[in-house]
Amino acid sequence: VLIVEDDPADALLIRRLLERARELTCRVEVRDRIAGGLARLDEGGVDVGLLDFSLPDSLGLDSYRRLRDRHPELPILILTSLDDDALAVRAVAEGAQDYLVKQQVDGRLLVRAIRYAIERTAQFGYVGYGGNAHAQSQGVQGRARFGHGRNASAEIRDEHAAISQAACDSRDDASFVDSS
Repeated sequence: VLIVEDDPADALLIRRLLERARELTCRVEVRDRIAGGLARLDEGGVDVGLLDFSLPDSLGLDSYRRLRDRHPELPILILTSLDDDALAVRAVAEGAQDYLVKQQVDGRLLVRAIRYAIERTAQFGYVGYGGNAHAQSQGVQGRARFGHGRNASAEIRDEHAAISQAACDSRDDASFVDSS
């Protein structure tokens, strides 16, 4: 996980949230500028990026676009203090995996957002703007691990199977009317 965050206190808090999460095992790195984040991404080996929107060398959607344009295969989550619904919608419309407001995030929510971002990328190539053929052909790096050494895809498939089975079991016990 690469965190691009210029506030040392926020970076430390995010790092601690990730380190305390039992269901996620990952290496966390922090860069305090977009330029440093891009340089680190150029080295490879990053599964997901967490991006602040207020950096000394880049602001707002420009920050996201710079990362996305150079590394369209990378799932990027916006993690910012800017609680702006219109900006959040624009960021997601341009391909950001999520838009999280720092003051509203806890460890469980952050890990879930990372898990879903990696899963969408692994399963659907859902990165950049509406998907990316390069990411689909290359896949994600696959080093972030969830649960007990299993990857996100396996865990989510297991959860999906359990939910599907529960839904099938409940259909046996009740009748459903399709109102469409």
